[in-house]
Amino acid sequence: MGTFGYVSPDYASTGMLNEGSDVYSFGILLIELITGRSPVDYSRPPGEMTLVDWFKGMVLSRRGEELVDSMIDVPPPSRALKRVLLICLRCIDLDANKRPKMGQIVHMLEADEFPYRTELRSTRETAPLHPRAARNNKVLFSPEDAVDEDERRSRRR
Repeated sequence: MGTFGYVSPDYASTGMLNEGSDVYSFGILLIELITGRSPVDYSRPPGEMTLVDWFKGMVLSRRGEELVDSMIDVPPPSRALKRVLLICLRCIDLDANKRPKMGQIVHMLEADEFPYRTELRSTRETAPLHPRAARNNKVLFSPEDAVDEDERRSRRR
């Protein structure tokens, strides 16, 4: 049937898979990446047990900045965060017909104002994500370098 928390409501009720079902699951995955929370957590209070309900409530009450996982060193620019939160909301729309197609999601994520520009990803250049990231010697698309820098720092201590 699928993994609870990732299954779209339409698939849960009909048992029929379609592209909209995958888009819903992708939306849940994006929300998980942003928040660092699992799709279902029974240890949380009512209203926060399911990631979708909590996420929608936070966005609707204009508390999107509070959704970002505290483990993320450099918070995303406000405009980029707002854009990705709106993409998430569209992906998890209860009406499967209102969810975007995956190709549309790619275009939305690759928009110029989104921090990870296409040309950087295609050439695998290393450019600072944010001014604070540059000061910390952390770069985009090179996780090996960030790990190496962290290892160097720990050796200096």
